[in-house]
Amino acid sequence: MKINHEVHIQVADQDVTLLADKALLLPAEDVLVLSDLHLGKASHFQQYGLSVPGAVAKADLRKWDELVRRYTPAKVVIAGDLFHASINSEWNWFTSWIREWNHLEFHLVKGNHDRFPDSIYTDSGLIVHQTQYNLDSARIIHQPALKTGSKLEISGHVHPGIRIRGTGRQNIRLPCFIIRANQIILPAFGQFTGLDTGYACENDLVYAIAEQEIILFTS
Repeated sequence: MKINHEVHIQVADQDVTLLADKALLLPAEDVLVLSDLHLGKASHFQQYGLSVPGAVAKADLRKWDELVRRYTPAKVVIAGDLFHASINSEWNWFTSWIREWNHLEFHLVKGNHDRFPDSIYTDSGLIVHQTQYNLDSARIIHQPALKTGSKLEISGHVHPGIRIRGTGRQNIRLPCFIIRANQIILPAFGQFTGLDTGYACENDLVYAIAEQEIILFTS
């Protein structure tokens, strides 16, 4: 078991840096990739009387801002599910934030929750892709494909996690990256998203994230 804040790996002959902030870097093209922020979800549930901390979205945007400042990428790509619900205050926070970075390219590969008309996304400064975005080094999609080619494929959608069982019926669930064949499945970047701890298969590499550290598990 190895523990690091960043992990440098090769998948499909491409260098990739996994980040404990639940994102990755493609160094060859200086691209930051993340997925499944689900901005707006907290406000959506608050409208229906559920007690959800209102600071969740601002914390996610703060973390995103810190990543962009730390790594200064040439492009940022969101692999789907940027926003969860109808337009609310969290969308306004996001648009104000992204306009501060108008010298950067922000790309959105639309996910199943990205239901706004394209004009709303483009007006905010996003470059929209309906199903995929092809870089030289990787193909970025939202939902993992059942079959992949020789090119690196990066996706999200699943919100992958791992359950670690301890003594006395104790267990914890952690978000994780899943590596299989030429695929990387990203953890959900947003805090208020949930985890699927049953998605990883035998022979997958699982990089769990705990307290800003990445822990490698192998089957």
